[in-house]
Amino acid sequence: MEQHSLVDLANQGYRLYQESQHERCIDVLNTVIEAYDPFALGLGNVYQTRAKALTALDRYPEAIADFSHYIERDTIGTQDPLGPHTLRGLLLLATGQFQGAIQDFSFAMTMDHEGWDDDVHAHSCGMAYEKLRQAERAKKYFEIAKMGPQTQEGKTLFGKGLIRLFSLRRDGARMCFSDMLQWEPDCAAAQHYLGVCALFANAEAAALDYFQKAINLCPSYIKAYQLLSHTCRAKGYESSAQDYHRRADILIQEQFRVRQQMLRGLAS
Repeated sequence: MEQHSLVDLANQGYRLYQESQHERCIDVLNTVIEAYDPFALGLGNVYQTRAKALTALDRYPEAIADFSHYIERDTIGTQDPLGPHTLRGLLLLATGQFQGAIQDFSFAMTMDHEGWDDDVHAHSCGMAYEKLRQAERAKKYFEIAKMGPQTQEGKTLFGKGLIRLFSLRRDGARMCFSDMLQWEPDCAAAQHYLGVCALFANAEAAALDYFQKAINLCPSYIKAYQLLSHTCRAKGYESSAQDYHRRADILIQEQFRVRQQMLRGLAS
């Protein structure tokens, strides 16, 4: 098969994934992968796309294998803490492979210098250590991710919601985060991710409300401030956007040294 045809197929597979046609996406990307080494063509990302499609179909072991292959072969992709390490870590956590999950989330935390995604990485590390019955270590991670859920029901729904969100099943994700509020009405992370789902649905007014609730519940929630700034700018509220951006920058500066000290303590 001609190389340009494989590129076209890779692009088609990605479009099918974006359209939630997961079975067709997998079939198309299987053709690419079986025909030629995608990495030799600069198409290594087909493994990550296929992994996300497999995740959307709840085929977690196959998805984990694809993410692992991608991480091993693609040195650029592994530098993205929101990329394959995050979703593979969530899948490993969901399938009871706790040590592997801890390795993925710990790597992601070291790459996430500002703590943008501590609500995902630190909280999930805490969950994994909790499952390993290492309560004191789990507690330290939960202290970093203080915006996350506290009940077992809330933690389970949070993990499911994140997997659905990162594999573009946004309606399912929204239901999980909404259900979290039945167990924990004061959970800042649930409000924040409902805001993220609202953004994806182009419901900026609802997103602003959710993000505002998130920072009211957790005034140090950096990511909520940053997305508030982004959403205000999209709505034309430039003054508010600048104000929220400044507040996020202040929080980053204030929390950076404390977070680094906590991470060093966890590594020792």
